[in-house]
Amino acid sequence: MRRFRNILVYAESATAESLEGVIDLAREHDAALSICDVIAAPPSTPDPDGVIEHLKTTSMQLAYERLSGLCAPYSRSLAIDYTVLTGTPFLAVTEQVMMQGFDLVVHISDTGTHGGLNPTGMHLVRKCPCPVWSLPGVPAFRPRNIVLAVDRNLAGSGARTTAMAMAQAAMAASVAAGDSTRLHLVHAWQPFAEGLLQDSRHGLSETDIDDCVAAQDLDHQRWLSELADKLAQEAPGCVIETCLHRGEVTEVVPDVARETGAELIVMGTIGTSDVPGVLIGTRAEGILSTTRIPVLAVKPLGFKSPLRFEALDRLAAVVGTAISRREVKAS
Repeated sequence: MRRFRNILVYAESATAESLEGVIDLAREHDAALSICDVIAAPPSTPDPDGVIEHLKTTSMQLAYERLSGLCAPYSRSLAIDYTVLTGTPFLAVTEQVMMQGFDLVVHISDTGTHGGLNPTGMHLVRKCPCPVWSLPGVPAFRPRNIVLAVDRNLAGSGARTTAMAMAQAAMAASVAAGDSTRLHLVHAWQPFAEGLLQDSRHGLSETDIDDCVAAQDLDHQRWLSELADKLAQEAPGCVIETCLHRGEVTEVVPDVARETGAELIVMGTIGTSDVPGVLIGTRAEGILSTTRIPVLAVKPLGFKSPLRFEALDRLAAVVGTAISRREVKAS
């Protein structure tokens, strides 16, 4: 189980009650907890009468009052920092993560137009360097019934896939509500060249096709069973159940989540790609844009956000200069 040390909540849409699960998580992990809101940055147009500045000040004040009210029920039992940021929400939140080293972002928001994550939530999942626990239209509570959606890289060695699944299991165990959590290990697969199987031009007999598909199915069963054994060591407090389905992942994962009454979907957001900072895969995107179940999106080891920020660049330059001066002095 991974231990969280520094948690950031972006309370885009939240009530005090909706924070209860996050407060409980911070207490259990003895983690620092910060809650933020984001207001629009004022335009750079002329403001001779100070109206824009007045509106900015009022917006900041109202946002602080809202955050103070959200934190009030818990302030006596837990130290909570809260702050108001300005700018584009996903950029402001991601910059805070990169500057202050948050290891979990909790995004409480309304759902998007068609359900699922709203645009800010999608951006955070794609580009924020730490795990993102997205709560579209639901309160943050500790789940006991979790779907863990795993992908498989059939073109590679599989080591990266296993490492990704292990990281997902560790995250699931970290946010789960204690022991006896049910972890549904879900994998969707499709036969190679499935679109050709019903085309007589392939020249294969039905027996050849059936045997080939059966062999692939058995291979996926063995792989998933071996993976479940490994994950049991990573999440010893969880009861792991395997769910292997033939079909498209964007349909299989939501279906299993509904059938099992899952309270959380844990998934890797860039599949098995070896490219740091690559955007979220289209299959994962299809799930995130429609699900009404909370999602915990996990990044693989070595993931780097594609975003760059001037403040971080300036800080890196200062640190680099200081190191160079120390090296010169030492020589």
